[in-house]
Amino acid sequence: MLSTAELRLLKGGRGLSNNYRRHLSVRISKKLSRIIALLTDPKFAPYLDRLETSLELQRLTKYLTRHRVFRQSFIFHLTGAHDLSPVIGASKEDSDQELFYG
Repeated sequence: MLSTAELRLLKGGRGLSNNYRRHLSVRISKKLSRIIALLTDPKFAPYLDRLETSLELQRLTKYLTRHRVFRQSFIFHLTGAHDLSPVIGASKEDSDQELFYG
């Protein structure tokens, strides 16, 4: 799902220009936003377990949430723009622990 250059950026990105880093960050953010939209869409939820790519989505999400910027973006999407209760239905503290540490 991630290109070689995107993986290289996440692993440290030595030898990448600042402009290319920004470009790759935007690409990764867009991919993450699409994944979040799929994972939080109630219409898509019943089919998620049956898809062969669901394991890839889980792996990518888990990998990206290790990085602070993407983790904050992920939490922002789950809690909504005004920091109300998460879309999933658990408290923010519970969803943080469940998603990122459990």
